[in-house]
Amino acid sequence: MKNLIKLLLLVIFFIGCSKREDSKLLFNLNGTTESPREISGIIKEDFISFVQNTSLKDEKVFFRILNKDIKIYEPKEPFFLKANKSKKVKLVLGLEKKAIPLNEKEFLKFNIELYIINDENRKELKTNYFRLP
Repeated sequence: MKNLIKLLLLVIFFIGCSKREDSKLLFNLNGTTESPREISGIIKEDFISFVQNTSLKDEKVFFRILNKDIKIYEPKEPFFLKANKSKKVKLVLGLEKKAIPLNEKEFLKFNIELYIINDENRKELKTNYFRLP
């Protein structure tokens, strides 16, 4: 009976470890209270992202904007996330003023991904809004 309990506990342990390998990136994206600013025809807005790596190893990650008109101005390079740690990251996104659709008055919807550099299949997608001046 004791051997059966030990075996059962061992199986439960391995199941828990194997599910841990399916861990993923988590993040949220929040706009700051600062108003968007225009610099040389480019409207820039600051965002704060809280990023968490739930895997057992350190990962090199970066953001990708899926809307062609919005660009990432900061951070410029991919960054490291330690295993099971979270990090606060400032993002500065920009949009050329001439790229604003005529029917948009206040907000422009965009999609942003956080992905692992060595494994782009492991990613997290969010939708947010770029405020227009």
